[in-house]
Amino acid sequence: MNIEDLTVEVRPRRPHEAMDLGIRMTQRWFGAIYGPWLVILLPFWAFLNLCSHQLPWLLLFLFWWLKPIWDRIPIFVLSRAMFGDPPTTTETLKALPGQIRLPWLGPLFWFRLSPNRLIDMPVYMLENMRGKKRQSRVSLLTRTLVEYTMLVTMAYFVFEWILAYGFYQLVMLLVPEAYAGTLGWGAGEEGLPLVMVNFYILASLILEPFYAATCFSLYINRRTLLEGWDLELAFKRIAVRLQEGTKISMLLCCALAAWFAAPPAIAQEEAVSSAKEDIRTVMTAPEFGEEKTVTRWRLRLDPEETPEASESEDLDLSALGMLGVFGKFLFYGLLAIAIILLVAFVIYLINRRKPRGLEALSAEKPAEVVPDLQKGEGFAIDPTTLPTDIVQAARQRWQSGNGREALSLLFRGAIHRLVESGRIEIADFATEGECLRLVRRQIEGEPAQFFADLTLAWQAAAYAHRMPEGERFESLCQSWMKHLGVVT
Repeated sequence: MNIEDLTVEVRPRRPHEAMDLGIRMTQRWFGAIYGPWLVILLPFWAFLNLCSHQLPWLLLFLFWWLKPIWDRIPIFVLSRAMFGDPPTTTETLKALPGQIRLPWLGPLFWFRLSPNRLIDMPVYMLENMRGKKRQSRVSLLTRTLVEYTMLVTMAYFVFEWILAYGFYQLVMLLVPEAYAGTLGWGAGEEGLPLVMVNFYILASLILEPFYAATCFSLYINRRTLLEGWDLELAFKRIAVRLQEGTKISMLLCCALAAWFAAPPAIAQEEAVSSAKEDIRTVMTAPEFGEEKTVTRWRLRLDPEETPEASESEDLDLSALGMLGVFGKFLFYGLLAIAIILLVAFVIYLINRRKPRGLEALSAEKPAEVVPDLQKGEGFAIDPTTLPTDIVQAARQRWQSGNGREALSLLFRGAIHRLVESGRIEIADFATEGECLRLVRRQIEGEPAQFFADLTLAWQAAAYAHRMPEGERFESLCQSWMKHLGVVT
């Protein structure tokens, strides 16, 4: 490693500035990093989905657990690119088996949860240190970086889940709610965990190289401070400038130095004698050679300690420094936990937020036992707004050409019958999709499938103005009678 070949400016930086440098390096060598990164991890992601699609939490754990192995790809690329030799995708893939054979038990097990694992990784990848030498080296490098590595780790962890939740919400906005369950994107007990796990893996594929580069930049900055890379480069530049002088200039300097350098030998002897006399005069002064006894108080940790022992031993206050480091560690840990809880609470509030209800489904007024629905198709589960024989009333409106009103009666009547029987609980402002999800969660079999078909038919009529065929409408009426019964 020749620091003269560095392609980044070598100077001491504050930790936050060093983190920014890591992000800039990732942007600069984006293709060199993400090329081999995606070539390796996309097939691995597909393989994990094939093997553990029924166990989404196992898929999440395996991908997260093996991150220290994949993090060696951006570290390898950056370690070469910083010194003017960015590797191609083929070169990185050829070097990957050798990088994987490096120590892996520690990174995957006892160092897996350490925020300093990406400071430790360059020590054995680039410096080839093992055993106690590696431990002492890592201890020296991370002495002032613990709080920053922990802050970076928790920040990227939160960003990953925010990005994953954003992907999920984006897809849910694009997929109709009525089709969400059939596509496996809904809020079912199996659909949601699997899709969220895959969205987390996608977010991790995007952000993990930035995280590795940020920690690697902290490592480079720490080495610059400890080893004085900036000073070394400055001295080398000075040496290069000095070597640019001609031989004639050097000979001239030597000649002038020889001409004015040495005085005559007699003058030298007189100067030596005068200096010795001055030294004798100074040493005879009362300030030199005086002896006195000084008494002072000193803390004794051991009651049986002798004064001589107390004089010879200093009080070790290193524990106070360790206490300060522990206090910083505890503070940032509590801060990270608070941020995670805050994000989780915001996500909970978003999920619990109820959108505007199905006000477009009903606006009729209970003027009579069988209401007139000419002015609305509203969602009203008040029994006074529904006719006694819902199916018969729906058939009459269908025969008179009011198919939308007929489907509205069937849909509202189905919701009223399900709520009245105590099988589900639906708020007045729930949407069709929310009603459908509640039914799928709490009711199984043919009744749930019937309600899904009825919901799709109603949505197609209400929003797309597409009426079902007569046979399908009659099938819905018969299924309504079969699964929801007749009011007696």
